[in-house]
Amino acid sequence: PGFGAGGFPGGGRTITGTVAAIDADTLTITTESGQTMELTLGSDTTYSTKAPATSSDVTTGATVEVRLDFGAGGGALGGGGAAAGPIGTASSVTVVP
Repeated sequence: PGFGAGGFPGGGRTITGTVAAIDADTLTITTESGQTMELTLGSDTTYSTKAPATSSDVTTGATVEVRLDFGAGGGALGGGGAAAGPIGTASSVTVVP
């Protein structure tokens, strides 16, 4: 998987990966291709599984789908390797069972 195939209304993208680290403000995921991405978690970020969830449901090693909102700032999605700092703000995080 890796990057989602298309945009969403408002210009967002979905990225699928495994949680490498999480704290109150930042989610770091590793995509299937091995790219590490750091995402900002904001007060408006929503969490779900296939039912409502909270930030405590996002744990290291979990597979997640993150909808990015590029309008909130952050760098562009680039080539291989780790991004330097957050690439955008997560508007939603879905834990994949």
